[in-house]
Amino acid sequence: MHNARIVWSPSSNMVLYERTADIDRILELGITTGLGPDWTLSGEDDMLGELRYARQWALDNGAMRVTPLKLWEMATVDGAEVVGLAPFIGELIPGQVADITVFRRRNPTQDPYEQAVTSRAEDVRLVMIGGEVWVGDNNLAEATARLPGCDSFDACGEQKFVCVPYTSSDDF
Repeated sequence: MHNARIVWSPSSNMVLYERTADIDRILELGITTGLGPDWTLSGEDDMLGELRYARQWALDNGAMRVTPLKLWEMATVDGAEVVGLAPFIGELIPGQVADITVFRRRNPTQDPYEQAVTSRAEDVRLVMIGGEVWVGDNNLAEATARLPGCDSFDACGEQKFVCVPYTSSDDF
């Protein structure tokens, strides 16, 4: 198993096959494992959904190695390693692209990794891609948005902004 790597997609595996890989054994063997939604038709719609699903699956199935910290690593540094992008993304270190997501802290006494892997869209306060803010809470737009005139939208009852190259204020 020299240099073995996999991507684990438990929600899709369960829908399609009614079972998933023995993730505890895979992690025990030291196989680098990324986490990601496989296919919207058979699994979670987004990465946060896949994280929540994986966390609950691990709790329900006694997968002790699938901790909140390990899930975070699978979604970041290990995921980047699996797809061959570790030199560019996955960690907040000099020389890598500054892709950062800031989550609302719902419970100051709860483990921060547990909070991150159980977060929902409304808990995302800010998203930076390449060091620029693309999405965030509306009250942060003026101070942080990468472009003026970003679009507002509702994310599960929370007002957010999104800045894409062509917003509603731009001419097409």
